Amino acid sequence: MLFRSSILPRVARRPVIGSAQFLFASEMARKYRLPFDRAATAFLPNYRHLIALTVHGQRTLQASAPGAAVRQIPQGLDRIAFTDPHAIDGTGEHALYLGRLDRDQKGLDTLLGAWSLMAAAERPPLVIAGDGRDGLALRREVDRKSTRLNSSHEWISR
Repeated sequence: MLFRSSILPRVARRPVIGSAQFLFASEMARKYRLPFDRAATAFLPNYRHLIALTVHGQRTLQASAPGAAVRQIPQGLDRIAFTDPHAIDGTGEHALYLGRLDRDQKGLDTLLGAWSLMAAAERPPLVIAGDGRDGLALRREVDRKSTRLNSSHEWISR
């Protein structure tokens, strides 16, 4: 798939638009010990048109493919659909993470680190629900940080 998508812009008779929804080449290279990051760097300049979902993604793609026209087209929700972070007072019943337990792609280590830095009085319980390859490692991390997390977490998983 990687080879096909990398050569397509050079052989297609019509314009090919690359859509970079996830820019995880470095993480995937580390995870699988394969040169995904070098492949992405080598193949992205083949595209003349690229779409990114975020401003950061747009900058990353523009740096990797300086000759390409890179447009940022955000995902479907407007900012108005989100709660103002300043309006959150921590009095909710709990905060919920629901999803795959994957350290490299889901940022759960970042969530736990940030959670442990919050003042205990302002921190509702964190409920972590899911399953995945990093479940055990994340549980161990929570155990290591348990004094800072103040038992303000709960696991719901298989």
